[in-house]
Amino acid sequence: MKTGHSTWLGRSAFLPALTASQGSTLSLEKVGATVGSLTLSGRAPTWSLFAERAIAGRWRVRAVEASSETEKVLCFEDEVPERWEFPAEGSGFEPERELVGIGETHEQFRCREVLNDEPVNALLWDVLEAIYAGPPRGWTENALIETLKRVLPKPHFEWDFLRSLAEGGWLEPVISTSWRARIWRLRSPYFEIVAPHIAVVRGAVGTAARRRLGDAAAATSGKIIVRSGVSEWAPPTLIVQGDIQALSNDLAWSIKEHSQPRVEAAPACWPAESRTGLGRLLAGIWRFDLGLFLAPDKVGSEGGIRLERLVRERGDDRDLYRIIDHGKTFLTTSRTLAVLEAHRRRKEPLFDWTSETFVRRSRGGYLPMPIARTIGIRSLRASGPVLRTDGSWTYVYPSDTEAARWIGRTFGAAISINAETKRKPFYQYVAEQRRLGRRPSWLAPQTMS
Repeated sequence: MKTGHSTWLGRSAFLPALTASQGSTLSLEKVGATVGSLTLSGRAPTWSLFAERAIAGRWRVRAVEASSETEKVLCFEDEVPERWEFPAEGSGFEPERELVGIGETHEQFRCREVLNDEPVNALLWDVLEAIYAGPPRGWTENALIETLKRVLPKPHFEWDFLRSLAEGGWLEPVISTSWRARIWRLRSPYFEIVAPHIAVVRGAVGTAARRRLGDAAAATSGKIIVRSGVSEWAPPTLIVQGDIQALSNDLAWSIKEHSQPRVEAAPACWPAESRTGLGRLLAGIWRFDLGLFLAPDKVGSEGGIRLERLVRERGDDRDLYRIIDHGKTFLTTSRTLAVLEAHRRRKEPLFDWTSETFVRRSRGGYLPMPIARTIGIRSLRASGPVLRTDGSWTYVYPSDTEAARWIGRTFGAAISINAETKRKPFYQYVAEQRRLGRRPSWLAPQTMS
């Protein structure tokens, strides 16, 4: 992973591999002042570099074969230079729409707990730094996936991990308007106000930017709190306490008020789709029990509700998803929307809510992005994949009872809410929340779907 034309990122998981001819012998020596220790191991034709912690400086690699000798100097940085520009997507790309709102509501919360720093996996910091080193206009999906595969714990884990970074505000996926392609852009950092003198830092913030934020906060008697996500593979949340306006002026980061979407219950909240299934091939059918699209010949009857993935043979447009519901069809280009709506129509829950979390039942599916980002702000904790002890994993959203009830009303049978929450009258819950100093402001219908 390079941070510049001839400089590598000095993080252990992303150090370059070295190759030389079969008869070569390699040696390594530092050049001048360095930070950290770098070692070389392996044998012809491939050698690996290893560092216990981040490194910076120059090292000379010398290859000797018979009477021939060559050398190369490798330059490393322990952090990526701070980004000052975050170019917008070009005219040929657009954000994917997963939800249609009927407005939004601004709300500030009363903090009900003492916020303290929480530990974050060192490897996760390294991965975020590597992503921060990406191309100015964003990562192509293939390049980003290949970069992540080498460090993530399981095959196919990268898709849930990327979704977590998008929901956590680090990345913004944009899709081509004329081709089957997606780019993952780093989001420009900004402050999102969640309570008086408390803001969440949204956007991609590398090590250098995080240090500058800490220095600016200290200069104004403020405080930076790092709060871990739902697992060691969910991004941390940066919380700022203090004079947010002064920090905004110092860092040149904008300020936004937190807002939550107002939405009607599904299917009224889904974007309309103008595409049809004409000129497309059937590429996959959703297995509700597995949470995966499989080849059509690998799937038997799925009952009265069937979810299909349709593709253009030439790859000149994004995928289309078709729900066949007892002879009627529903079309969308959003995989997230399609899976959630298919589960709603089938009355087969995709998520279970209990003990302050939504847990996905199978291997695929998410809540729509605006909903996910809202409940992440409410909990001040990022959603993400969670590894199980048997080696499998699921996807988890933190959610208080109020938000869970709202999501259950909005997405109906796709969401399973535990019986205790269902039995409690809504007016009773409102009274309890007001005693805690928090007013519910979810504007969905107040009866459980």
